[in-house]
Amino acid sequence: MFTGENIKELRVKLGIQQTELAEKLNTTVHTIRYWEQNPNVSIKSKYEPILKLLLEENVYDENMVLVNDGFFKKIKENLARIPFLRDAIALYFCAVAPETPIKMKAIAFAALAYFIMPIDAIPDAIPIAGFTDDAAMIIGAIATLESIMTDEYRIKAEEWLNKLT
Repeated sequence: MFTGENIKELRVKLGIQQTELAEKLNTTVHTIRYWEQNPNVSIKSKYEPILKLLLEENVYDENMVLVNDGFFKKIKENLARIPFLRDAIALYFCAVAPETPIKMKAIAFAALAYFIMPIDAIPDAIPIAGFTDDAAMIIGAIATLESIMTDEYRIKAEEWLNKLT
């Protein structure tokens, strides 16, 4: 059973606005706002199947799987080519840490997923310029997560890189 608190968390997790959630649930923005302003209110069961489907389609989960499957492979293949590796690895360790809030994990995994995709705004195959957009994504995510980006993650990144070299 979903509550108003769950609705706000779900919306934040999915990265969607109240209007988009209202449309998906075939309800009004007023209803979504009411739910979010009243965290203990129970959501009618008729919305439950759609809410569960939204959770299953969650982009965060897809990004997490993508990153877990390809992140370290990309790092190992590009050790000498990517100057911001320590930052990317530290961001990964922050993303997988259990204490990292789900909203922050979503931001980190989105940036890391962008990083491991070979074809993006500037394809990685283009010498020098190929990783500039990836660097911007990683640095932007780190700046956003600065409040939780501890030295612990940076130390783990350094230790992991030292094992490879």
